[in-house]
Amino acid sequence: MQILSFLGDVIVNGSPGVIKPLKSAELVEAIIPEIDYTKPRPAGSRDLFMKLGADGLSKWILEQKKLLITDTTMRDAHQSLLATRVRSYDILKIA
Repeated sequence: MQILSFLGDVIVNGSPGVIKPLKSAELVEAIIPEIDYTKPRPAGSRDLFMKLGADGLSKWILEQKKLLITDTTMRDAHQSLLATRVRSYDILKIA
């Protein structure tokens, strides 16, 4: 929640290091990455859950030092402080 609050504050109020904030008219199209669907998908947290079980996955999550993003992250971000600054159009294209 602290990360979303920080991002929302910076998006709404600006950042001290940014001289000229972007206007929505200046935004560019979201870049859609090319995906090779013939290759197997990379292993994800569901695979860890199936292998380790609920307790094992919980332990693994707590050991991580990097930011983990869930399948609900985009929905939650859209419904939170970011909703006023992130375009649904871009979210849908990226998803």
